[in-house]
Amino acid sequence: MIARFAVDTARLAVFTPARRQPMPGTKKLWEGYMLLSLFVENYRAGRDYKVT
Repeated sequence: MIARFAVDTARLAVFTPARRQPMPGTKKLWEGYMLLSLFVENYRAGRDYKVT
C-alpha cells in the first residue's frame, strides 16, 4: 500500500516504473509530493471560494 502511494505520487512528477527501477527515487518523490500539495491547496481554495 505504501509502495503504491509512492509510485502514484512520483507519477505526478512524470515517473514511469521500469523493470530495472521499479521504485522512484527521493527527488521524484519530493517533486510529486510538492505537486500533490499544490493540487490540494488549489482544490481547497476553489472549494471555499464564494462569489458575493
